[in-house]
Amino acid sequence: MLHIEQFTLLKLLGDVRKKTVLDLACGEGISSFNWEGPWLSEEGSINYPDGYWDDFMKHPPLCGMSARRN
Repeated sequence: MLHIEQFTLLKLLGDVRKKTVLDLACGEGISSFNWEGPWLSEEGSINYPDGYWDDFMKHPPLCGMSARRN
């Protein structure tokens, strides 16, 4: 999976007013698209106290996506 932070992604996309999410993410020929994550690993939840990741997981500063071409 490729990680691009929000600021860089918005700079790369440019003017998005007449584009769909699929256009922006993948271009033509896409059969499925999903927003992904973030997920907290078992290691992350074990190594930190309860509640440590709550704010981050509630309002994550990143997102992922997956898509499949036809």
